[in-house]
Amino acid sequence: MTSRQIWLNLGGLGALIALLGLTYWLNTGARAVPGLIDDLQNGDLQAQALAAMHLGHWAGSEIGGTGFGGYGCGIVYLVCDDQCG
Repeated sequence: MTSRQIWLNLGGLGALIALLGLTYWLNTGARAVPGLIDDLQNGDLQAQALAAMHLGHWAGSEIGGTGFGGYGCGIVYLVCDDQCG
């Protein structure tokens, strides 16, 4: 391989890592909450359950727990009780 090909490969790898890092940053933490709230108001039960789980996980972490105990199950049950009967 020539040095030019090596630099092109390294540049492509760097661009891929930057793209994946940006995707991760946009889909985690406070930046993801507005989208999850929209999912809670959506008519799709699976999207509501997943959004409630993620919001419950973050709420448990913020309160001081590990965030893993129950993993937002209380919120999921509230969403399901309203629509599942």
